[in-house]
Parts: sequence; structure tokens; C-alpha cells
Amino acid sequence: MKSRILKTISMIVAIIFILSACSTEKTNTLSASGTFSAIETDIASEISGKVLEVGVNEGDEIKTGQTLFKVDAEIIQAQFDQAAAVVKAAEAAVDVATKQAASADAQYQLVLQNALLQEQPNKQENWGTSAPEDYQPAWYFDKTELIAAAQAGVKNAEEALATALADLEKEQKDASSKDFISTENRLAVAQNE
Repeated sequence: MKSRILKTISMIVAIIFILSACSTEKTNTLSASGTFSAIETDIASEISGKVLEVGVNEGDEIKTGQTLFKVDAEIIQAQFDQAAAVVKAAEAAVDVATKQAASADAQYQLVLQNALLQEQPNKQENWGTSAPEDYQPAWYFDKTELIAAAQAGVKNAEEALATALADLEKEQKDASSKDFISTENRLAVAQNE
């Protein structure tokens, strides 16, 4: 059965090849007459997998585009599901990084407000007095350090967000490549048949 199908396909390919070589015109048109026979032709699927159904019998005539056999799409579906899970994980990482950046900004604002509130009583108390020129109160250094620490936290969160966004973009680029779309289309065709 398989051998007969292979022979038929071989004959079709050979006829096309012979006809394309017989042209005498510059317009690439071909005309020829004759017969040929093939001994054996190999047929292979574009994707690997378990054959679920054979659509032709040995000796059957086949036409272009005719389904010869159906392959189990389980592996392709698993690859698709895995790629979709990677995209979801990258999107979740971006969401987490965005929330971390917002949290760091809120902490920065809180520290800044606390520093300003701590400074307020001293300003009111010392409003009327003059301080020596080289005097710097101890709380001045603490406030600056707190603000610097909060700013560093915001910067780290922004860097984490940028990294997560870059990872997401890379995953989306990889997931939307031609091969992935082609595999998806073949899977849809296989499932519809």
C-alpha cells in the first residue's frame, strides 16, 4: 500500500521534472508527452509524531493537497501550552515589578513626609534663634540617609521593572515567531480534520 502511494507520487514528481526540462521557449512554458514509472518514493510529515489515521490505500490515486495521513498533535499542543505559560509568567513578573516600584515610591514618600514632620517642630522652636554658621543638627544626617535609602529602593525597583519588561518583550518576540505561528496553524488544521 505504502509502496504504491510512493510510486504514484514519484511518477508525478518525475513528470513535472521532465516537463520542466523540455522547454525550448524563453517564457519558461513546457510541453512534452510520454510516460514514466517510479520504483519507490519516500513520504515524510513536516512534523514528527504518532500516525493516527492513514487516508489512502496502496494503489489509490492522490491529488495535490489530499490528506495522506493524520499525526497526533499532542506534542505540538504541549509545546504551545508551554510557550503560553512562559508568556503568562513573564507578564506576572512585569506586574510584580510594577507593584514593587509603586511600593518603593510610596515608601519614599512616607519617609520624606516623616522627615519633614520631624523637622517641623525644630523649625518652629528655633525660628527666633540664630544658629552658629558651622552647626548642623544630628537629625539632618538621619533624614538625608533615609531619603537616600528610599531613593535607592525606588531605583532598584525601577531596574527590576525594566528587566522584567525586557524579559517579557523577548518572550513575546520568541513566542510570536514564524515557526510558532506555523506550528499553531498546522495544529488548528490537524484538529479540524
